[in-house]
Amino acid sequence: LKAAADTKPSGKESRAELSQFYYDRGTARSQLGMPGEAIEDANKAKEAGRGSISAYDMGRLTLFLALQYLYAGDPKKALDIYVNELREINVQGAKGYVFTVNRLIVGILVGMGDITQAEGYLKRSQALIQEARTSGLPGWRSSYEKFGQSWEAELEYTRAVIFEARGQFSEAEASYRLMEQRKRASMKALVGGGQTESVVLQAVDSAIAGEARMKMRQGRLTEAEVDARRALLSRLKDTGKYNIATTRYIVSLADILVEQGRLKEAEQLTRVAIDINRTVGIADDSQSTIGPLAHLAGILMLERKYGEANMIYAQIDKATAKWDPQRQQVFELNPARIFSLYASNQVEVGIAADRKSTRLNS
Repeated sequence: LKAAADTKPSGKESRAELSQFYYDRGTARSQLGMPGEAIEDANKAKEAGRGSISAYDMGRLTLFLALQYLYAGDPKKALDIYVNELREINVQGAKGYVFTVNRLIVGILVGMGDITQAEGYLKRSQALIQEARTSGLPGWRSSYEKFGQSWEAELEYTRAVIFEARGQFSEAEASYRLMEQRKRASMKALVGGGQTESVVLQAVDSAIAGEARMKMRQGRLTEAEVDARRALLSRLKDTGKYNIATTRYIVSLADILVEQGRLKEAEQLTRVAIDINRTVGIADDSQSTIGPLAHLAGILMLERKYGEANMIYAQIDKATAKWDPQRQQVFELNPARIFSLYASNQVEVGIAADRKSTRLNS
């Protein structure tokens, strides 16, 4: 990955080849936790590809660009890109991307607490899938025959996200399961259409992790652990231990162990996730680094290791010092952090943070 992230174009590439080059280099940089550089490459890939690649491939590049803003902790910018992309891909040959874009928009809106607007995008996908299922147009009909399972999978994922946000965990579990099944069924068509098997498997594993999370919410912790391990083992087989994506599945498993009261195991797993990020060279101020650190601090609080937890929080403060205030607040104002302030006798600071959190949430 480091070698791929450092490569330079030869100067002999066509515009289409140059677009692919920047996409590949940006992908490597993204996996190394370099969102700024990945964003730069994504923009270069789009610029080189404009007028030289298909609308379908341009849609893929735009999806990649928006994801980098998400990884960089700027969901509003990602949302703007997704909304604009809906206009660009509403053309023959790229319309199938709408299901994926709508699902990603819904994920951001739910994260921002706007479930009502998110449901509007779900309705758009429902209307579009009905059009695809029943259309008499030859292009729509043949595309649905080929990619319909994948589109149906994206729709189920969208449903699952909204069910989860509304606390309908049983319904969300069922939709995540259907997403997994339909995405697996679409594997051959998607790989034949230019996607890699690894990318499809990542979507499948994300759905499995969703199933695990819903079972955990329903108190079925043993089943949840089985699914979380199933997703993690798939990631290990596909991309190996030392990959930035693997850490998310490790932390998800650790969350379930916390619910089971197996705090020591959860702590060990979370430390493994942190070690993976450091080994592959993820930046200290990357969202991918801060997330597992915050999880570790929360676990240490539950273990009553207040001094160690506060050391981790101090490390987070240092790493996020240059973040914009809104992005910092996600970690500064979470309940575990506020409790750590009280537990370490920083009562006034804790009260101030608690009041700020309450004010923002209201």
